Amino acid sequence: MLRSDIAIGDVDELETFIGEPLAASSRAALERGDAVALNPLLVADGEVVIERIPAEQFVTADFTQPVVMTPDRVDRIPATVQMVSATQGARILLTQETAAGLDIDSRPQLLIAQLDDAPSLAERDAFTALSQDLTGDPYRFYPYIETGPPDQSSIATWALVAASAVIALAASSIAIGLARIDGRRDEAILGAMGATRSLRRAVSLWQAILLAGVGSLIGAALGVLTAGALALPGGPLPFAPPWLPLAIVAIGVPVLIGIGAWLFAGKSTALPTDRSAIS
Repeated sequence: MLRSDIAIGDVDELETFIGEPLAASSRAALERGDAVALNPLLVADGEVVIERIPAEQFVTADFTQPVVMTPDRVDRIPATVQMVSATQGARILLTQETAAGLDIDSRPQLLIAQLDDAPSLAERDAFTALSQDLTGDPYRFYPYIETGPPDQSSIATWALVAASAVIALAASSIAIGLARIDGRRDEAILGAMGATRSLRRAVSLWQAILLAGVGSLIGAALGVLTAGALALPGGPLPFAPPWLPLAIVAIGVPVLIGIGAWLFAGKSTALPTDRSAIS
């Protein structure tokens, strides 16, 4: 695989190289010998253009003045576009067969390996020594280790979850209390109609879940959407939301509040049975 403006390899290698699945259209294009561009500006009229300029023109050119390079070969290749979340140093993907058909000389310059565990310090030092032995430069081949999204199980994360839960519990208790005061006439009507205690508990349960759950779900969704927008291709941030803490805040806390409302439904108020409540 060539690490330059053009990356060459088989379809699976190229998919590993860009760090995300190839779209069905991109995979089909590569399999039929077309190119995949990672930047839409490289495609014009459904093609990418590869121009080859002799090295002698760069050696003799005077770059203090405007320079016009004359390519000695121009290839036009049908291409499709795939946007990726992070650039990988290449802008055009080709299979080995397509590159060979275009007489593009390539040689391996990048090795990608998936390991069960992160390399130890001793293994990294051995890699540096190997680079020194092969090239005379200890950093000519430099290892880059991708460990994936950061661990979201830190103390700070769970502290934020606990703080969010406390705020939600406090706000919901006030909202539910006000809703019950406002709904005393509804309770009186239910009592007059002979509603059972279980029915009253069910009303309190779903009232609490709606009051607490709607706000929690909307807040979590807006937070995820905002972070996701910042992580779009070209954005400043990676996107690795902490799904478990979010689920606890958005779903677990409202369910807990609903269970509490169900347990303590109508403890201090007797059910009225006077049918004048519905007159």
